[in-house]
Amino acid sequence: MDVSPLTGPTFYDAPDAEKILTRGEAIQNVVNFFDLENRYKTLIDSCYKFPDECFFVFSAMSDFDGIKFKPLLLYPDVSSGNKYAGAIDTATILGLVHGYLNEDQTPFHPNYYITRIQALKVILGASQLLSWKDKFELDEDYWQQQSQKGSFQVADVNGQNPDEWWYGRYVAFALDAGIAEDERYFRPNDAITSGEMTEFMARALDYENTNAQLNEQAVPQTQQPTDPSTQAIN
Repeated sequence: MDVSPLTGPTFYDAPDAEKILTRGEAIQNVVNFFDLENRYKTLIDSCYKFPDECFFVFSAMSDFDGIKFKPLLLYPDVSSGNKYAGAIDTATILGLVHGYLNEDQTPFHPNYYITRIQALKVILGASQLLSWKDKFELDEDYWQQQSQKGSFQVADVNGQNPDEWWYGRYVAFALDAGIAEDERYFRPNDAITSGEMTEFMARALDYENTNAQLNEQAVPQTQQPTDPSTQAIN
């Protein structure tokens, strides 16, 4: 996927709602909007306490040979002095982001724009509505199947494209949940604007809250699922 750094007056002078977001800005917005640092405080604190275990999978995936745990340094282009470092680290701990695995040293590119599909993936993960699945897991995935049916197909998402194999299930869920507009095109690789990002997050949170209330009414208290934030890494 070809995304570029954002520079020039067109980007910086844009009205807030039309402002194109960088990856760093977008992740900060998600962390703040969903209050992830407080929501998963136990998990995050445990991760900093046991970094070898917490980042075992991430370290195995990353090509960055300068990974450090004290102070935490997960990406070559996100130092502790980066204004978005804390949010990016939090999102990494929660498995919402992992950097560009196909590039040397696995950079994060905090100053590149974030696409609509990338933003949707992070938002749905942050709101616990749809978790990531690897390609080999998609054959029997409900939302992957829905993405191949008429009402959930969009003209610009092609599951046969090797770079877009994961797009369909996110778009299908978003359309069904009303997080994305029911239109023929999703524009997955377009840069997302601040207004679009805010709208996606607000709709996702509303959907999450509505379904949480329904689940509480339907499931006895003793059978409520355990909050992931209480699962410490040890």
